[in-house]
Amino acid sequence: MNDRADAIVIGAGVIGAAVALELARSGRSVVVVDKGPAAGAGSTSSSSSIIRFSYSTLDSVLTAWESAAHWHDWTRHLGVVDPDGVARFIRTGMLILNTPGNNVDRVRELWDDVGIAYELLAADEIRRRLPLLDVGAYFPPKTIDDPAFMLDATAELTALFEAESGFIDDPMLAARNLAHAAKHHGADFRFHREVTAIDRAGGRASGVTLAGGEALSAPVVVNVGGPHSTAINAMAGVLDGMRIRPRPLRQEVFTAVAPVCVLAPVSVSVPVPTFVSFALP
Repeated sequence: MNDRADAIVIGAGVIGAAVALELARSGRSVVVVDKGPAAGAGSTSSSSSIIRFSYSTLDSVLTAWESAAHWHDWTRHLGVVDPDGVARFIRTGMLILNTPGNNVDRVRELWDDVGIAYELLAADEIRRRLPLLDVGAYFPPKTIDDPAFMLDATAELTALFEAESGFIDDPMLAARNLAHAAKHHGADFRFHREVTAIDRAGGRASGVTLAGGEALSAPVVVNVGGPHSTAINAMAGVLDGMRIRPRPLRQEVFTAVAPVCVLAPVSVSVPVPTFVSFALP
């Protein structure tokens, strides 16, 4: 087992496996370490796996928009056939309800800049396309003991509809597909390996130390630790000056099978940490 590589990737989720694939494709030796049991077994396995373009920065929108084409021909992107099968992209479109704080104006501005097509839907059109949705505007949120909690809505919502969004049917399988392709190009995946220290030399990362004392050396260490990435950055001593510090956050995800009266599947963006996906049976 080689303890020296061109790059060490910390995290074997869908992003870590994708990073490993591209590094290995470029001819670099890559070691991927993950404290979990398999590719995608961490936060990726619980992902809503939404493919969307509704971000608040131009770089994020462009990255998502340009990358979406790979999901449409996943096997071609992988370059190899995974004997365990491949993840599938399910195109649903996405409805973004225009609610206070939902950043719709910023999304429209960026979509116009990039050239992403969308529709502006009035309440009547939302009701026609998705008759099960209540388009009433109940803002501001109220607690259940508030006397106004059960009052009827006094206004109705509008929305943006973008037709190319969707979701991946099995996010963990997508990570496994990427890991399989990365292994095909020589990447070495090591599971049940927890990083306990980022080694440094000459002011920069030079490798990692794992629980049990195993040391791996590389001039490049890529932190793709997902919910654990802030802790890994702290080990590396690079937190100062970082404006974004990821932290674990549990979110509710609700998926419902659409009744036959819903004519097409659609993903709905709502202003609470809940993702609702309606899919045809």
